[in-house]
Amino acid sequence: MLEGWVPFDPAEGELWPGLMRPEDHSWAILEWIQDLDVAWADPDARPHTWEATAVWLQLVSGLRSVDVDMTSRGAAQYLMCESAANYEEAYSDTVSSHATELTRLIYAYAAFENAVRTVRNSNKTTVLIAEQLISPETTAPAHAARIASRLQELVQRDTRLSQDKSLKNALEGDSSNPMLRILKIGANMRHTVAHGSRSASPVPVQCDAGAWHKGGFSDLTATMAATACVLFGIQAILHRALIDPSVPGTLNDLRSSVVESNQGTWIPRPGGGEWEYEMTAEARLSTLHLRTEDSPTSD
Repeated sequence: MLEGWVPFDPAEGELWPGLMRPEDHSWAILEWIQDLDVAWADPDARPHTWEATAVWLQLVSGLRSVDVDMTSRGAAQYLMCESAANYEEAYSDTVSSHATELTRLIYAYAAFENAVRTVRNSNKTTVLIAEQLISPETTAPAHAARIASRLQELVQRDTRLSQDKSLKNALEGDSSNPMLRILKIGANMRHTVAHGSRSASPVPVQCDAGAWHKGGFSDLTATMAATACVLFGIQAILHRALIDPSVPGTLNDLRSSVVESNQGTWIPRPGGGEWEYEMTAEARLSTLHLRTEDSPTSD
């Protein structure tokens, strides 16, 4: 089984195959938009355009790190023993990693907001508009369903997140529209950040020898999973624009356009799979989350 993007905690004993990390997933969506030449030349022509969506996706994919210094200030920093200095360094590393993924989630949600309002702009909240755009027939990728399940486990173990009613409702939501449920999970995870209802600073871990190391893997995984949920939501919105000629941001004329890929995309088939180097825009859109560097294999 291939190692996937989820930060691997040996205690949890799980590796996820075949799924891009959020920064690569967002880049694949961005490339899809650019390859079809759907980004408008004038981003100021209207408040919400595919160009604006593309710019936010570029921020999602281009974000490398957020550096947060959690060390003590003033005289205390000069009086720390070696163990305390080791703790504060590990604490800063832990919080910096978490802050990076929290920021990526915020950027991804901004891309989603622009995508939704390109297709249908109104005074309703973005999620309410999305409810009208994502039909029960919209296919939810198997990876998306697995992310939702994994995120539910992480939330249940988190003291603060498990008390968030909106997030709980999203996680236990109507399974008749799985793609909408996945989107709502990602949106509500974003809200927990925006409204400060989750822990902002996971703590480092101490090994048996007493040294401190970067921790917070559950927090990091939950945030990355939320970003993935939002990115799947963007794919769903793009699909609506691709199949519906009546929406303002329609891409319907490009539905059957052929998209080429130098790397190729591994498409699972019964009994195996095969590489695809040319796909229709619609078919390629449904695979943007899949890793392309190698085909799935079993150890």
